[in-house]
Amino acid sequence: MVNYLEALVSGECIKVDVKLLTNVDTLTYELKSNKIYEDKISVYNDREQVMDIKVYSDNNRVKIENPEVKDRSAEISFLIDTNNLSHNDILDGKITIITNIGDKDIHFQYTIVDNELDRMLSELNTITDYYNLIVNNYDQAFKIFEDKTILKAPFMNDTFHVSVYDGLYAGARKDIALIEFFKAFNMDILSVVPHNDSLDTIYHDNNIELNDFELENRLSDDNIIIEDEETIKNKIIVDLLSKIQDKDLVNTLAITCVRSGKRNFVAFNVYKNTIYNGTSINGLFERLLMSIPSDYKERLPMYVYQLYHEDKNYTFEQKINLYENIICTFDENDDVYRLYNDEIKEYVTVQIYQNKVSDSLVKIYNRILDKSVINEHNNRNILYLLRCHKILIRNPNIRKVIVKYKELNNETKYDVINNIAFVPIFFDTYLLLFEDQFGNRYFSEQIIIKNLFDRKDLEVYCLEKYPTDDILNVTRALTFKETRQIDNILDANNAKSLIETDKFNFVVNNLLRIMIIDYYYKKALNNGDITNLELTYLLNIKFSDIPYDCQVKIVNILYYKNEFINVFNIICKYDNKLLEHNKLVDFFVKLINNETPVDNVALCNEIWKLVKNGEENNNLISYLADNFNGSINDLVFILRQCEKLKIDSKNISNKLLTICLSINHNDDLDYIYSVYNYEKGDDNNLLTAYLTKKTSDFFLDNIKLPNIVVAQLTNFLIINLNDLNNIPFIYILAFTKYVSTLDYLTDNDMRRVLIKSMDILFETDMVFAYYKKLNKHIKIPYSIMSKEYIEYHADRDFVPKAIFTVNGINKERDIELYKVYKNIYIRSITVFKNEIINYKIYDSNNPSGVLESGTLTYEDSFMLDFIDNNIKDSFSYINSAVEYLDSGNYEALRKTVNDMIINQKVTEDLFSIDNKGENS
Repeated sequence: MVNYLEALVSGECIKVDVKLLTNVDTLTYELKSNKIYEDKISVYNDREQVMDIKVYSDNNRVKIENPEVKDRSAEISFLIDTNNLSHNDILDGKITIITNIGDKDIHFQYTIVDNELDRMLSELNTITDYYNLIVNNYDQAFKIFEDKTILKAPFMNDTFHVSVYDGLYAGARKDIALIEFFKAFNMDILSVVPHNDSLDTIYHDNNIELNDFELENRLSDDNIIIEDEETIKNKIIVDLLSKIQDKDLVNTLAITCVRSGKRNFVAFNVYKNTIYNGTSINGLFERLLMSIPSDYKERLPMYVYQLYHEDKNYTFEQKINLYENIICTFDENDDVYRLYNDEIKEYVTVQIYQNKVSDSLVKIYNRILDKSVINEHNNRNILYLLRCHKILIRNPNIRKVIVKYKELNNETKYDVINNIAFVPIFFDTYLLLFEDQFGNRYFSEQIIIKNLFDRKDLEVYCLEKYPTDDILNVTRALTFKETRQIDNILDANNAKSLIETDKFNFVVNNLLRIMIIDYYYKKALNNGDITNLELTYLLNIKFSDIPYDCQVKIVNILYYKNEFINVFNIICKYDNKLLEHNKLVDFFVKLINNETPVDNVALCNEIWKLVKNGEENNNLISYLADNFNGSINDLVFILRQCEKLKIDSKNISNKLLTICLSINHNDDLDYIYSVYNYEKGDDNNLLTAYLTKKTSDFFLDNIKLPNIVVAQLTNFLIINLNDLNNIPFIYILAFTKYVSTLDYLTDNDMRRVLIKSMDILFETDMVFAYYKKLNKHIKIPYSIMSKEYIEYHADRDFVPKAIFTVNGINKERDIELYKVYKNIYIRSITVFKNEIINYKIYDSNNPSGVLESGTLTYEDSFMLDFIDNNIKDSFSYINSAVEYLDSGNYEALRKTVNDMIINQKVTEDLFSIDNKGENS
């Protein structure tokens, strides 16, 4: 970089072909969504220059890492983020590579093409879509159900769907879970499921049902069960026992029952009748206590109640049916009830603490439970009881009832005994699932469910006096979910704490998070105070987990609170469109004016995205002009904007001119120089370097000289007319070649410069083809004018040769071209009147390829100036002879040839080749 610029400043003409090479020119690939890809670009140059490199990307999803430079090459690594993109989304942009030997834009276009499974999932917007997939491709549909990828489907963004899936998925067999999943939506897919004998057996065996009448009566208020044969037999026996009048017979029956340990319904009536008859048999009262039926609502003899109250040898469990009898038979004011009141409450307290529920206990709880029973140790258990339901299940194979709330991650199992389960249900958003003895789970079962208690007063009392965190938290979450908004800071804090518990499924957590963001956004809009803790919470939210509108709200909250560094970091990482355009412009202006300490390179890149898309804010463009290090094309665009908006462009034109001259960049160079010159650029080194480059390009590669360069070059030569030997030689070459293109030369100063310059050039013993064209302005020596020239400008250093033929002569002649200056090769040829020479130039190392072809002809117009000089050389004699031969004047022809023989050393001069290889 520095070496080339220094050479130009010194006036040295350099023929260079510096190229920035890359292993790719464009990047066009298909990528999958929700991944991070890594890719590389190789950069190198073909000159002996150590590479200095900077790389930028204009797309936030393509992140450039620090290039790895190895002398004259570099590896550019970058990451491509496709998270949250969908099938057929496109990432467009460019990677700009800026080096000391050139710059280059690598355009990229990444198309998101998800695989068949991902595309299929993205199209499952409803349960009906999934049903159609089941019908058309059961294997694929089952696979995504089995490996949980179904959770990525759009229709699964629903608490009910997720809860049903999670609950059923935990079962032993996933094929059964799939069938039951659709039953939750009243869809039957059993007919489309591939035939499976075990599946058929399971569904056949599990359909053993009670009839509706029987089921209803099992769960009736008085728990009457349809009487089977044994029940009818017992009732007949009891009726017969009541009619026995013989006291001894009654005693004998009682003794027999006591001794054999009978505790059934018949024995109970024998014991009861015996006691009523006044007979006392050892063990009779104990057997009576143990055989009291559940739900027995008739009074026993009073001294029985007295006896068991005083006898402390019996446990609560042994006396449970007695307690039930008392609860169902006596009023609160009765002596028996008052007698047992404390004992029953003590018993109830123990049962509540153990979460025990049965038909008998329910009757006792309904009578005993009041505020006096509730304390800080059992309030949770009482809530458990108050929300308990009795579920009667038709299917005798079901062993567990599973309660799962749609919003929660967890689930709870309850045993099924004799087709009955006692299940607490705390919230209306519950799901009931059922599990058989093999661990298979079912959604659809025919059940009867009954709420066992109706004590809202006690529920409210428990929650108010002894708040239960998990129940209150879930209640609050459900309230938020229903209202879909948070109105105060307390609710916001509660919602945050709910998310932290990790009890809720991702759908609810996301909803809560969205509501929190919305609350803070409204608060910020109304100039409410957003605390540091709240800002930290917002900054810690993972952007990929929330919708785009929530991302916008977070950025705007930070913007309103002047959290400029955080705003900048977010829009750089994700998308500057997160701020509305006018705000974004205002934001960048504030960053610039307040000198906020952000990454200057990143800031320039973000501002550049706006400016290149049409933003014409003077502050932003001026900042880019002073700070941006983009590609030359980008900087030229900024320069033009500066001109358009009348922004000081001295710095950027200086920078651009330095870069272009340093890396031999030609595009827009003249425009850049014109702006620099207009801005009164005062760096003489740059002016000299530019003049050197333009004269070199013109002389070596025939690139047109701009008028401003012609004027400056001419003026420079005129000023230094007396010291032309000490100015850059390329200036003289370029000037003289330029003058050769002019038809007239009326400027005397230019003529003086031309004469002095040609004197210097004649002394160098170098001859170029354009010398002959200068003859119209000044006298050029006859030795030059009498020749034609093959001149070839090569793009590299090698030995070119030419094959030429003369018209009328079929023989080819091979000649070598000689290097005279900076890869300019030349050969002079003598061409006679009416003679045409065709030539082709080729590389001596590669004869098969033609590099250039052309034609040489005799130009007598150049000879007119020399006729009066009476100079007669071989060339003149031969041309005269050819002329007489063509006209048929043979006498003049003989005289001319005779004079030539007499006056010229024909054998030495005619067609001899001098030391330079010229034909003479």
